[in-house]
Amino acid sequence: MANDLRQRIESELSLALECALATEEALTEAAGLLSEAESLVSRMSSDHRPRRRPKRKRRKGERIS
Repeated sequence: MANDLRQRIESELSLALECALATEEALTEAAGLLSEAESLVSRMSSDHRPRRRPKRKRRKGERIS
């Protein structure tokens, strides 16, 4: 009976370790995906837009065409 209990405990511990490992792998993958998404959003938000040319100052008496 004691041997049976020991096997059950070891089995449960083994299962818990497997679950912890799977969780750690999933969290690592999620962190990588979040980092990728963050990088993409950053690039999209700072996309190079064509800059408007500054309006040149008109001289006195110059007409607008």
